[in-house]
Amino acid sequence: MNIASVIKQKRSYGSLATPTALVIILLAALLRLLMISFYYPTTMSDESVMDLMARHIAYDGARPIFFYGQAYMGPIEAYLGAFFFHLFGSSIFAVRLGLIIFYVLFLWTMYALVRLLYSQGLALFTLLLLMLGNTDIFDRQLKAIGGYPEMLFFGALILLLASQLALSLPPTPEQRATLSLRRLGLYATLGFTAGLALYVDQLSITFAIPALLLLMLFCWRERFSLQVLCGILMFLLGISPLIYYNLSILGTSAPGTLHDIAAIQGASAFQMAQEQIPQINKFIGTFFISLPSITGYAPMCSSTSIFGFGSTGTLSLPCMLFQGMWSLGYLALLVSALLLVASPMRRVLRIYRQHGASWPYLVSSAMQDDEYRYNVRQAARAMLLLNALLALAIYIASASPATNPGTNTRYLLNTLISLPAILWPLWRSFAGITKRTTKSFALKGSKGYLLPITVLTAILLTFITGTIICLESLPQAKAEFVQQERLVNAMISIGATRIYTDYWTCYRLAFQSEERITCANLDSDLRLGDRNSNRYAPYLTSVEHARTATYVFQIRSDQYKILQRLLPRVKNRYKIYRVGSFAIYQFAGPIHIFTQ
Repeated sequence: MNIASVIKQKRSYGSLATPTALVIILLAALLRLLMISFYYPTTMSDESVMDLMARHIAYDGARPIFFYGQAYMGPIEAYLGAFFFHLFGSSIFAVRLGLIIFYVLFLWTMYALVRLLYSQGLALFTLLLLMLGNTDIFDRQLKAIGGYPEMLFFGALILLLASQLALSLPPTPEQRATLSLRRLGLYATLGFTAGLALYVDQLSITFAIPALLLLMLFCWRERFSLQVLCGILMFLLGISPLIYYNLSILGTSAPGTLHDIAAIQGASAFQMAQEQIPQINKFIGTFFISLPSITGYAPMCSSTSIFGFGSTGTLSLPCMLFQGMWSLGYLALLVSALLLVASPMRRVLRIYRQHGASWPYLVSSAMQDDEYRYNVRQAARAMLLLNALLALAIYIASASPATNPGTNTRYLLNTLISLPAILWPLWRSFAGITKRTTKSFALKGSKGYLLPITVLTAILLTFITGTIICLESLPQAKAEFVQQERLVNAMISIGATRIYTDYWTCYRLAFQSEERITCANLDSDLRLGDRNSNRYAPYLTSVEHARTATYVFQIRSDQYKILQRLLPRVKNRYKIYRVGSFAIYQFAGPIHIFTQ
């Protein structure tokens, strides 16, 4: 085999890479369409709030700035869902279509980013993994609970645009003096995307900071240019809803964005103190529950099977062993990837100290240009790893992994953007062995395949297993939706349309009934919930002015048990209905004994 044949093979492989990527992305979209057609994952009230926002946007002319009941998290999903409502009608399926669009865009952007910074082979393997998932990953992708699929797309796009700007830096003063429409467009798109990402979800800071550092390192000389000014203006445009809201409430008692974010963190910290949860649970929750779940480990155990979060029986040890080994492997790969970029980054920083911000413009010859592009790619890889480190650091520093690491796994979703950087040490070893074996036409190095190919195969099989588990749950998800439909129809038939219930029941019933049912939420002591619980104030007003009082609770819930104890004190006549796992108490007139 001569050199020309090898080059021809590489070109042939390169020409097949993009069509292969498109096939994988198409399969990923079809897989998710299948899932949402079975109403998987099972919806819940947080998603129903987003669905209701879409209804209000589509049919009532509402223009919400944030998710109902809070001063953060931009509702792009609701606006996109409103568009699909006009095409397909009001449904959970219509809102989730928008999420699939965002995820398809994320996959294509990740393919472009990984191909630019690493290799086509790793780009395709990354797509294959991202096409699959587990319960937690699919939940974040397919539930419209605010910002997650679009945040992944925005994050990948921001890092891609920053890498392209650094790689395409004009090398000569004459070229820099000429206005480049391409660079102007890149800066404008980057600025708007970064602003929009921070408006949608403030966790976007984990990839916004690395992108900014990359630009400061390589494009500092452009800081006073028209291109950068355009990027800043577009950033302000993207984040303008958040700025507008916080300026509009100055001098009022309305809570601002920082207040609400601090309140959530404070509530978790208060729970830790109240329940005397030890600090070590932050690390246990992160490394034995949250990190394995969000990075693709097929769910074997629930959170309650982990020591410190529930059971300490015989199941606890194997759960911690397997899930801990997965996290340990992830951290080992993270450290290996950091070591790979450490030496190139030291060289880049040394040159930067010697020449300052002028060093990127010292490129003149082709050899120097190749070296510059190599340095940019290494720095961009380091920024991908920084994204994962920031996400982990922010998560561990909060009380979230100690109070509810299962539900709060979503706060680590940004680590998926760093997946190719984590896999690179394995892929680099595998690809290097492949090249050496090809050149020697022998199997002398074939033993070197064993470790990287075994680990990569194990990772792929784990993702496949998680996906199969989710597919097996499709009939159950459809059955739960049908059961909820029966409950809605039964309630409408008996006139139970203004109800007191719990948060996790309320908005599901409201949306599934097309708002023929409205609700007020009670806490576990049967007292009216706060703003975070009663997210849509008009519902609360509607229920409080109803002529009758109706209470709907799941049998065996805390509210149901308290209601049973208080019933002897009620003088009003009432009827009891049971539909599936729910009990409906319909009183002849309004009563106040429960909601005081």
